[in-house]
Amino acid sequence: MPYTKDYIQKKLKEKLDASYVLPFWCFAYNEAIKSRKKMSSEKFYYSGNLYSIFTFALIVRWSVSLHSYSGENTPPMYGDYEAQRHWMELTVNLPLNEWYLNTSKNDLMYWGLDYPPLTAYHSYLNGKIAYYINPEFVELNKSRGYESYHHKFFMRATVIFSDLLIYFMSAVLYCNSLYENQSASQVKHGEVSEPFKPKAKGLHFTSASVSYLAQLVILLLYPDRIKLAKFCILSVLATSFISLYDLFRNPTIKKLLLSFINVSLSFFLFSYQVHEKSILLTALPILLYFPFDPFPCFWFLLVSTFSMFPLLLKDGLLIPFISLTVLFTLFVFANVNFHLMSEEKKFKQNLKGTLVKKKHNFIFTIFKLSIFLYMILFLCSLFVKPPEKYPDLWPLLLSIYSFLHFFSFKIYFNVIQIFFSFKE
Repeated sequence: MPYTKDYIQKKLKEKLDASYVLPFWCFAYNEAIKSRKKMSSEKFYYSGNLYSIFTFALIVRWSVSLHSYSGENTPPMYGDYEAQRHWMELTVNLPLNEWYLNTSKNDLMYWGLDYPPLTAYHSYLNGKIAYYINPEFVELNKSRGYESYHHKFFMRATVIFSDLLIYFMSAVLYCNSLYENQSASQVKHGEVSEPFKPKAKGLHFTSASVSYLAQLVILLLYPDRIKLAKFCILSVLATSFISLYDLFRNPTIKKLLLSFINVSLSFFLFSYQVHEKSILLTALPILLYFPFDPFPCFWFLLVSTFSMFPLLLKDGLLIPFISLTVLFTLFVFANVNFHLMSEEKKFKQNLKGTLVKKKHNFIFTIFKLSIFLYMILFLCSLFVKPPEKYPDLWPLLLSIYSFLHFFSFKIYFNVIQIFFSFKE
C-alpha cells in the first residue's frame, strides 16, 4: 500500500492523536522552499549589483587614466610615473642584493628604490612582463623618461590589474561577509563608496610597536633630528594606546575596524615625514566601517580627497577631481539612508524625537559649513595669487584646515569605539 499523505495523517491521528504533525511539516517544507528561492533571488540580485558596480569602478579608473600624470614630459626627473617604471628597470636588470645599493648601475639619486621589498617584488613581476612585451621599456640606463603610447597603456594596465587582483577581490570577500551577516541595505552602504578609492597598503595598520621600530631606525640614521623623531614616537604611541588597549579588553569586529581607523589616523597625523597621499591608508578602514556609520564616513572620505587638492592640481587632475567628487556625492546621497546609523538608534532610545532632529540639523549645518570653507580655499588656490612673502599660503591653509578635520574625526571614532558597546 502506498504511503500517501492521507494514509500517514490517518495513522498519526489513530496512534498519536496528532493530526497537526503532518500539516506542520508540510507547511515548514513549503516555507523552506519559498525561503530558499527568495534567498537565491536576493543573492542573484546582490551579485548582479556588486559586479555592475565593480564594472563601473573599472570604467571610472580607466577614464581617469586618460588624463595627465605626475611628471609627464618634465625632464630630467619626470615624476612618480618614471619612478614606477625605473623600479621595474632596476629589479629586472640588477641582482637582488644591489636593488638598494648605490652603484655605477644604480644611481640612488635618480629615483632610487626606497620602498620595502614587497613593493620591489611587485615591480620585478611587472618588469618581467614589460621586458616580454618590449625590452625597451626597461632597458638599463637607456630607458629613462620612456613615455611611448604603448608604454603608457602598459603602465595603466598594471595598476588596473593590480587593483583587480588585490583590492577588488578583497572588496568582494568583505561584501560577501556583510551579505551573510547583515541586511541587504547595509551591504549597499558598503558597496557604494568602495569603487571610488584606490587600494591601500594593509601593513599600515599593524600595531604601534612597528611604528616604534621604524622611528628607532630614523633616530639612528638622522641623529640631528632626534628631538622631532622622539616627539613623533611618543605622539603615535600616546594617541594609539587607548584604542589598542580597548580593543585588547573588548575584541569585537566593529572595535577592530574602529581601531584600524584610530591607529592609522595616529600614524597619519603624528608620524615622521608623512605624505598627503597616506590619508588613503586611513580611508580603507573607513570604507569597511561605512555600513555601520555612513554619514561621518562619507564626510571623512570627502575631506580625505579635498586634502589632496594641491597635489591633484599640480598633476593636472582638476577636471577628474571635480567630476568624480560630484558623482560620488550624488551617488551616495541617492543610495544611502543616513538615518540607519546604529549609534543614532541608541540615541533615539534615550532622547526625544525633537532633540534627535535638532542634533541632525546641527551636524548637517556643520557639514555644509565645512564643505563651504573648502570651496573657498579651492577658489583661492585657483584664482587668487598668494602674497610673494607666502607663496605656499593656500596649500598651507588647506593642510591646517584638513588637520583640524582629521583630528576631530579621530576624537569622534575614539569616542565611538570606547563608549559604545558593540555586540557581534
